[in-house]
Amino acid sequence: MKNLIAISLCLFSLAANAYDSGTHFGVQVGMNQASAAASPGGDTAAVTRWMAGLAVETPLVGSILFLQPELNFFQGGGENAVFGTLARTRLDYLELPVQAKLALNLGIIRPYALGGLTFGYLLGSGASDLNGNSIDTTNAFHRFDMGLAFGLGAGFNFPDEHELFVNVRYRVGITDDAAYAGDWRNRGFEIDLGMWL
Repeated sequence: MKNLIAISLCLFSLAANAYDSGTHFGVQVGMNQASAAASPGGDTAAVTRWMAGLAVETPLVGSILFLQPELNFFQGGGENAVFGTLARTRLDYLELPVQAKLALNLGIIRPYALGGLTFGYLLGSGASDLNGNSIDTTNAFHRFDMGLAFGLGAGFNFPDEHELFVNVRYRVGITDDAAYAGDWRNRGFEIDLGMWL
């Protein structure tokens, strides 16, 4: 956790020092159709989870290539049958995606592709059945999660120099997050809405 916070602070302070060179800070919220490649029990069905966070966009090459680190509260999870009972799992992460963004400036609209690594620290986890019974499952998962995220998006420029943006991303876990027997790799489709300030 300390390393994730230190890395986040370094990236955000570097971006803050580069503010005069076109760096933008933003806020975002989103919805994640979370699932997992899991065993035993097979891959999970998708469940709707959410995320919210901060983002920084720093130009690397003109107005075409950018570095976009983010600091997000992010939820993963899935729904599957464990010991014959259908259960929904929720995993809460403090997450640091570090992505490269390739953008085209077409005036009022700015389409882009982005991709990179995500680093997450598990804050907590729980599972509940259809009857509302729930248990804490934090110890069933490793604290550190790493994955890949890639997707497409578009920014919409307004005369007051604020830009609204929408991202559609796919995430896939690299690390096995199950602490004991079995396998759990987070994945999901995410839609984010945000604004560069």
